[in-house]
Amino acid sequence: MDSAQAKRQAEVDRIRGVALGRVHTEACRVLPTRDDLLDVLPKGGVAVEVGVASGGFSEEILKRLRPDKLYLVDAWKDERFAGGLSEVQERFANQIQVGLVELRRGFSTEVLGTFPDEYFDFIYLDTTHAYDLTIQELEISARKSKRSGLIAGHDFCAGNVVTPHVYGVIQATGTFCRQKNWRYKYLSIDPDTYFSFCLERVC
Repeated sequence: MDSAQAKRQAEVDRIRGVALGRVHTEACRVLPTRDDLLDVLPKGGVAVEVGVASGGFSEEILKRLRPDKLYLVDAWKDERFAGGLSEVQERFANQIQVGLVELRRGFSTEVLGTFPDEYFDFIYLDTTHAYDLTIQELEISARKSKRSGLIAGHDFCAGNVVTPHVYGVIQATGTFCRQKNWRYKYLSIDPDTYFSFCLERVC
């Protein structure tokens, strides 16, 4: 496949997604909410949330997942969350002081790339939900995850119906699973319709 064909195929994948095999879905469990997702995951380990905003879900990760170390990564530049960084610093002041929580400010792909390979037990992605960025985040996350590590993320849905804004998370995770030999382990079907996914390596 030449570069022009590859580019056209990538555009098709972005818009339509790719067909998955049963291997990618047959082990998947459906859960009521993303909080329930955290409850069924292995406790402890090293975790990172990428796309933190004001830290609401970060609190749930700490409470339910009980990681040994939690990194919080965000550019904190979106005007909707202008006070997010200061709010996170205040909310997790005690955990930051003792080293349980560490903040890393910057763009997702740049910051994720600075961590050692095979480092994380759990990665949670919640950034722009654009197809191209999500693919990049997943590919970097795969390198940074332990062999048993899990990659999860928010907004596994068609988009934000209020804005409106189209998301590419469904298509991106499907393409990633097909190309990189990962599969869906959990999906949440939250009542607000902003679902979450969780992926694991096939082998």
